Amino acid sequence: MNVAEAVARLEAIEDGTHKPKIDAIVMALANGSGRHPKLSPQWTSIDSATRFARRALEVATRYAIDGVDRISAYKTELDYIETPARKASRELADLLNRLSPHHAAGDNPSVLQRPLSIIAAKADPAANPVETWNAAAERARVLIEAQRICAEIVSVMEVEGIRVSTGRNNPGEPAKQAFVLHMAQGWLSLTGKMPGKSTDKELNPFLRYCAVAWEDVGQTSDTSFASQLRSMLANPPEIQLIEPPGMPSWY
Repeated sequence: MNVAEAVARLEAIEDGTHKPKIDAIVMALANGSGRHPKLSPQWTSIDSATRFARRALEVATRYAIDGVDRISAYKTELDYIETPARKASRELADLLNRLSPHHAAGDNPSVLQRPLSIIAAKADPAANPVETWNAAAERARVLIEAQRICAEIVSVMEVEGIRVSTGRNNPGEPAKQAFVLHMAQGWLSLTGKMPGKSTDKELNPFLRYCAVAWEDVGQTSDTSFASQLRSMLANPPEIQLIEPPGMPSWY
């Protein structure tokens, strides 16, 4: 989501320099016929319904921006963990290589036992040699395991970072999910009906409504909201945050 463009478009709508396309959708709802959705009887004028639709667009966009901010904060958190883990993994790998330059430690602590026992003996000359030798084996195991854990942390953080950045396996993409949810609350108030289940924009007027609204705030017109619709309809109570007389709390 282009946050700067979204904010600029909201400001333009507010000051009257940009007329959103959702105004035409409200007009179409007012003139609805046949199987097409119609405005709920509670709307006694097109002007009041239009003002409401614009408010829904503003609220949905603000919540979408919050979703972008949450993703940004999460990425920062991932980097905060990955950076020291990467450094520790690299430094530990270097230490293991220096302790055993002729034999890779890998999962074999025995190649580190002799150098570590020598270091321990120099640190405490009075220590029992047998105990020092046995302790060196445990220290070697701990060092190898520490390096493995750090490398694993780096790998997990990298995969998670890619997942968040690309949206893969990222349920609903928080920005789009928040946008669709609040547009759905607006749709329910405007029409008195839940959004349709079809994920084909040509067959689902609600998805067309979302696409036009998304474009109204400066985002790409070919964006799909199909997965967000499926996710939202799986949890209807989130949509139905409607208070008497059929209006959401944010209006």
